[in-house]
Amino acid sequence: MNSEHEHTVVTHLYHVKIPYHLKPQELQFETEPNKAPETSLMDLINDGYTDEEIRVVLRSTVLLLEAYPHRSLSDALHTSMVWLRG
Repeated sequence: MNSEHEHTVVTHLYHVKIPYHLKPQELQFETEPNKAPETSLMDLINDGYTDEEIRVVLRSTVLLLEAYPHRSLSDALHTSMVWLRG
């Protein structure tokens, strides 16, 4: 493989439904970078989220990180959890 020439392959599997009837331009973080409490995937399990709630939170998290790749996973999870449960 030639290290001087790289390709990025992006495969679009299907359209992703944006949760909460948000428009794409409304996908915004709830807090400034690194201002939210440290949040992990274990918080979803420990806080008793159902499988469906976890799916919605993870979908929201991925959409946020796709739109804002410089933001942290923790911030994206926190925002997604706030969107779901307030």
